[in-house]
Amino acid sequence: MKHYLSIIALGLVLLVSGCASFSGGYEYSNIDVLIEDAAWDTVNVLWNKYDDIDTDPTRTMAVYYFLEAGQVSPLSDTLIEGLTTEIANAVNYEGIQVNVVSRTILDQILQELAFQSSDLVDPATQRSVGKQLGAEIVVTGTISPVEGGKKFNVQLIEVETGVVLGGFIKYLIQE
Repeated sequence: MKHYLSIIALGLVLLVSGCASFSGGYEYSNIDVLIEDAAWDTVNVLWNKYDDIDTDPTRTMAVYYFLEAGQVSPLSDTLIEGLTTEIANAVNYEGIQVNVVSRTILDQILQELAFQSSDLVDPATQRSVGKQLGAEIVVTGTISPVEGGKKFNVQLIEVETGVVLGGFIKYLIQE
């Protein structure tokens, strides 16, 4: 009898898992919802990486360009503006010690440094811009086409070392 119940339980597990999403629930049909959830995932990476994130010292973070096929993505501006706002809201809500630098400052620094678009993909350039902003952490990533939409690979990078602190993947379903 136990063997029979085990087979039924296994069958139910397989049936339920067959209906589940392969992306672990990280699929979105609305970019604004994706951005809001990505901001909270960013906060989770910070909590997991830094034991003292809710006390001093205050860290500074900037959201940098997102690349698609080796170029700045057409969605990059939307992501930068949205993530900057949503991350700032999330860190304020959580009471963690992170200042988020605005897009306006990022654009001024890029103009001052007169970077070419191709330079934006260089990790050394990302760290240089982060240093110019006074940012210790840069949020950036890539966007790749996948069947039925786009895959967003978001990373938090420590400016001083270039070490990836963590990240996450989201999917935007295009209908």
